[in-house]
Amino acid sequence: MISITPAVQKFFTEFTRASNALDLPVILSEFTESFLYANAKGTQVIKKEHFAAAVTKQKEMFNTFGLQSSETVPVEEVALDDFYTLVKAQVTMLFHKDRKPVEVRQQATYILSMKDKPVICFYANPNDLMQLMSAAGLVASKPAADV
Repeated sequence: MISITPAVQKFFTEFTRASNALDLPVILSEFTESFLYANAKGTQVIKKEHFAAAVTKQKEMFNTFGLQSSETVPVEEVALDDFYTLVKAQVTMLFHKDRKPVEVRQQATYILSMKDKPVICFYANPNDLMQLMSAAGLVASKPAADV
């Protein structure tokens, strides 16, 4: 069994709580001033002040699709050195559609700076969330483009 340290477990428990409550001061305190974000389309540096607006907008969008809660659970932890830890996590988002629960699951990878307290300095999500939501019947799928 893979061991998750208490500091990392506590961090993701608080990360989940703050995300569900849209507690922006706590959410922002869990990221470095700027962090690297990667997805299937590429990578970019995100500044904390821009991230705050994006988090609020994203939460509002998910709420329109019936988001009830989300949970980020660390499933693998690897200390890279004395200062950085790689964490692979399972993210489960619970939506309600037509009074029925619908779960959307995805994998995410984080690198936490562990210097003073854990904070996210790298976040990778290779999933196309809208595609996952479409597959779960939460959003209409886009028709394939003519070739």
